[in-house]
Amino acid sequence: MKDKITIHWFRRDLRLEDNAALYHALKDGKNVLPLFIFDKNILDDLEDKEDARVHFIHSCIEYL
Repeated sequence: MKDKITIHWFRRDLRLEDNAALYHALKDGKNVLPLFIFDKNILDDLEDKEDARVHFIHSCIEYL
């Protein structure tokens, strides 16, 4: 039987500490697959394709 995993979808809260959803994903001791999806609709609507917010989010995800 394959090991079960828990998927944790990082949306707006990219914190590793004091993150209730991440805590609940980890508390059962199962493997956790972290997931983040850039919303293409939001990205396409940005006037500045080098928007600092996107770079910040990307940096946070790399840290995770």
